[in-house]
Amino acid sequence: MSFVFEPIKMILAFIKIPNALLALVIALKIRGQSKYILNHLFYLAFICWSVNIAFDGVLYIIAPNGDFLFHAANIIRDFGIFMLAFTPLCFMLASFVIKEGEEVTLHVKKKRLAFTFIMSFLTAVSVALTDTVLVVDKTTKLPIDPQSLPPAGAFTVTFDSITPAGQLSSILFLAFVTWYVCSVLLMFSQQARESGRRRARTRLLMFGILMIPVGIIYFILLPYILPTFQALSTTDLRPWVNLIGQLIWATSPVLVYLGIRLGVTAERVGGGELPQDI
Repeated sequence: MSFVFEPIKMILAFIKIPNALLALVIALKIRGQSKYILNHLFYLAFICWSVNIAFDGVLYIIAPNGDFLFHAANIIRDFGIFMLAFTPLCFMLASFVIKEGEEVTLHVKKKRLAFTFIMSFLTAVSVALTDTVLVVDKTTKLPIDPQSLPPAGAFTVTFDSITPAGQLSSILFLAFVTWYVCSVLLMFSQQARESGRRRARTRLLMFGILMIPVGIIYFILLPYILPTFQALSTTDLRPWVNLIGQLIWATSPVLVYLGIRLGVTAERVGGGELPQDI
């Protein structure tokens, strides 16, 4: 049995894997800056984000290569969904820590902590149960039976946006965007009350968190926008527009790391504006 794949998906995998490695490297650097809880939250967030991107790059390559790999790709997809859910959870908790401190976030407001975790978990379970990777026949536009894989003709690997469950999954997916936006709003309200290095640090963290939902919205809108531009060009624009989205995501760990560095630098030089919190 020969190994089949879509050339465009292989190209995208070579774009996603370096992005995942970048997030992983920066996560390790953030963890090495300090043992404070805020660093650990951002470390866990970008570890999960790295795993999610890496899995997303691999699953579209293996899915069309037989029934076993098709189901393995869907399991990978589900695991990636949980990693995707854990990322904004960490961002949300980090926003609480910056706004109110570690003691209040983790020990005083325990009900809010439990509610945030439960909502993230339920959203991840809901998306995992309704979201499915499909191998679609390009001629008939119908999903191919996994037992008939690898496909004999032209195909594409995509997520289910056809069935009611798949459409529900797309709606639930926006819940992740909501969590990210809530984190950003908390950061925005915090930086509005600060000045100097504190404000600069919080803004870097805020824009770093913002880049992930911006990238998600970009990819949600892409299928509707791309055909218009593709009709004007003889070159396949998919690798380039996907690269733009990945670059948007790549700025997230970079900006957060710069915010963490700003806090650490201020602490080391004794600039009394920042607390011993980063």
